[in-house]
Amino acid sequence: MSLISRLNQQSGGKNITSSQKDRILQHNMKIIHIDLTRIERSPVQHRRSFDKKARESLARSIEKHGLRTPVLVKTKADGTYRLIAGERRLQAHEDLGKAQILAAVLDDVVNEKDEVTISLIENFQRSNPNAYEEAIGGTLLLSAELQKPREDIAAHLNQLYNARDTEEAQLQIAQIEFLFDEVGLPSFVTFVTTRLPTLSYPVEVQQLLNDNLLPFTHCQLLARIKDDTHRQKAMEHALQHPGITVNDLKTFIQKLTKPTAGKQKTVGTLIQDNYKKIWKKVPPEDRVVLESLIGKIEDMLAKYQ
Repeated sequence: MSLISRLNQQSGGKNITSSQKDRILQHNMKIIHIDLTRIERSPVQHRRSFDKKARESLARSIEKHGLRTPVLVKTKADGTYRLIAGERRLQAHEDLGKAQILAAVLDDVVNEKDEVTISLIENFQRSNPNAYEEAIGGTLLLSAELQKPREDIAAHLNQLYNARDTEEAQLQIAQIEFLFDEVGLPSFVTFVTTRLPTLSYPVEVQQLLNDNLLPFTHCQLLARIKDDTHRQKAMEHALQHPGITVNDLKTFIQKLTKPTAGKQKTVGTLIQDNYKKIWKKVPPEDRVVLESLIGKIEDMLAKYQ
């Protein structure tokens, strides 16, 4: 029986919320104050970026009312602790300059596989995860459940997706759907076709998505742009035009990546495109000389057009 099923059973068969989960678990754990310096971030924590306003609001609440829900930790072999859930609360305590935090020690409650599940529930129920966070969380969950390295999960899921009409694949997919449903992840097909690809997005697009600077649909368009320069220009355009629609961004990208038929680049543009890294290093006085020479070349070529 999975961790969530066990907790739901203890709650009378009803689906539990994050706070209810905490209260149930706390009946079977010790609650203590721990120095922040003795808590190590979880290696499976999928979320590191939190909304600044939400983080500040949480810090103000803790300062005024105290910490209502302890963070969840597990004791390490060296006597320090590993954080399982409560990254935002821990960050808020750091922001407030506090030395200690109230923590619930789960040593006798959960195993290593349960740690990932608890962490996902904690984050997914307390905040709205973006597609990139869901991709990381889902692969971490399946890595723990299937006992496979996380880097192998994407290939495994794609194989199942391609074989989804077979009985064997359907059985495995049903088990994955059950796990995803317990922690609030989307369906298997949605996960494979829309969430999983975010793990291969260019780093700068992942950052936009992770920081919630642009909607997922916009990031999907940006990730498809192969040329780094074009992608950077499209990103800047989207960020400089808050509220830009998907269609407007798509139109901008099409104009950017598909020059008007018959339009030729000038010699100067070609040189700057092909030698852009070197061009940036050319001092102003030499650049003037080069631009003059380029102009002469263009004038000579124009005679033969």
